[in-house]
Amino acid sequence: MISSRFSSSSLAITLRDGAITAIRGDADDVFSHGFICPKAYALKDLDTDPLPVREKFVEHELGIVRRMKAAGIPFLAGTDTPAGIDVLPGPSLHHELERLVDAGFTPAEALRAATLDPARFLHRENDLGRIAKGYTADLVLFDADPLADIHNTRRIAAVVANGRYFSRGDLDRILDGIAAYAASH
Repeated sequence: MISSRFSSSSLAITLRDGAITAIRGDADDVFSHGFICPKAYALKDLDTDPLPVREKFVEHELGIVRRMKAAGIPFLAGTDTPAGIDVLPGPSLHHELERLVDAGFTPAEALRAATLDPARFLHRENDLGRIAKGYTADLVLFDADPLADIHNTRRIAAVVANGRYFSRGDLDRILDGIAAYAASH
């Protein structure tokens, strides 16, 4: 059993084996400290709250992102996948980019949060984050312009990963294999 405790003067969060077991402080304290998990969400199954409660929570999250963006705080896209939460890497990044746009980012700003800005953060601007000779050849080719509509990031025509080309057919076969594996486990 692994226990952890995160606390400040008005907020304490206790974790046991990666699960939140206690939060002391009210929901406003939780939000004001940047933890986006009020008691109602942290201590119950995330998908069982009534839709109006979940919608209010999401709007609150968007408000936090709007205020952080207005304050000039930089963002990096990359979805966390905590244990026990149904967040799948890949599809969740599309949703994250869409939510950044919902929070006031332009599609270009959201895309930079997933490409150039992480390269800058990692001090790898000389080989990541751009399409140029000598850069790592990881990129996604779309059927439609994501700058016109961020939802177009879901319209993937092909991927180049580690210099290897994957056509739409290749990607579909990979996804079918993942679905078959998930169904059998």
